[in-house]
Amino acid sequence: MKKKIIIGLLILALAGGGYFYYQSTNQPVEAATPTTVLAPITTGHIEKTIFSDGLVATKNTNNLYAAYASTFSVINFKEGDIVKEGDVIALLDTSDLEKSLKSAEYSLQNDQKSLNDLLNQSNSTTVANYDKALNAYNQAKKDLDNNQALYDSGIITQEALTNSQTALENAYVSYVTAKENLKNTDNSEAIASLETKIEIDQLEIDNILEDIEAATIYAPVNGTLVTVYDDINKSFNNGELLFAIEDLQNLTVEASVSEYDINSIGLGQTVKIELLGDDKVYDGQVSYIAPKASNEGGEIIVPITIDINEVDQNIKVNFTANIEIVVASKDNAMMVPYESLITTQKGTMLLISRNGEEMTIPVEKGIVSDMFVEIISDEIMEDDQIVINATTAQMTNTNGLRLPGMGGMNGGQRPAGMQKNGN
Repeated sequence: MKKKIIIGLLILALAGGGYFYYQSTNQPVEAATPTTVLAPITTGHIEKTIFSDGLVATKNTNNLYAAYASTFSVINFKEGDIVKEGDVIALLDTSDLEKSLKSAEYSLQNDQKSLNDLLNQSNSTTVANYDKALNAYNQAKKDLDNNQALYDSGIITQEALTNSQTALENAYVSYVTAKENLKNTDNSEAIASLETKIEIDQLEIDNILEDIEAATIYAPVNGTLVTVYDDINKSFNNGELLFAIEDLQNLTVEASVSEYDINSIGLGQTVKIELLGDDKVYDGQVSYIAPKASNEGGEIIVPITIDINEVDQNIKVNFTANIEIVVASKDNAMMVPYESLITTQKGTMLLISRNGEEMTIPVEKGIVSDMFVEIISDEIMEDDQIVINATTAQMTNTNGLRLPGMGGMNGGQRPAGMQKNGN
């Protein structure tokens, strides 16, 4: 992000020692005599943020595919139209299916007639026993289903339900026996073959009916049509994508975070989102952290998802989004620039001026923002001032940079004069 670059430059502008060059009128200005800067210790809001970028995506996408190879007979919507759940988006041509259905039904009728003729030619007693056993078996299944519902409602006892199960088992044994007896007649093989053929005929009819039902393409959810197979005269293949519906009111940013930062990321954390070419800042929350990292160009990253709280017409799917994840924040925090802290063997110390006398006091570091660090100490007094080693060049060529207590920025704020240009 451009913000990170500018903040880095501003921090370098505060670094003590050496020479400092600042470009104001396209001419370098060399640093002058080392000196010090005094500023009061102030309190304010501080944030620690992690920066990344990603792409805007939709939370919910529903793809609608062709149930069979065909063409359209009607398309009711075009790309960009908003549809509601249950809307008929299109109708597929079913003329070939209807012809196939008539042919399959005719085959079924012929096969059933042939089976009946064979059965009539068999031993009448065997046929009668088979029919009786089959009817008894079917009735036992219905009785068990009914009694199961009655038992679930508490109307009959477990014993009554068990009796129904036993009756079904007995009926099934009688049916199998009768069927075997029927097969053992002279026409048994032909009868078995026709029974199998009838089952195949019925399966074919069921499949054709399912395809005819699938010829009416309904919108399964509310959303916007983002993909439309809009050539009504062009044929398509079975399984080909015809329509895609996206919920453009519920968008996310699909991003990634370095393995070094991922342990600071948690679900529900606040995220500031900016789009290229748009100065508006959108709010969001971390909603998903991938359980597995991946290697991208030699860098180990972890994918994350960020829900965008309020979506407007300026946000489009596949837009690039710069994100700033607030991993820690605090109000009324005491803040100082990094340069005012001294690392010693005894720990972190703060150089201050108290009643005109310079001294160091121990402090603990809290939240570290882009430019400032929170300090925690019981030894700070109301009129203490921080002492920052600087140069006259730094003091006079900071392009508006201010320290805490001089109207400066709190952690997470954009530096003065910083404009977003999409870089």
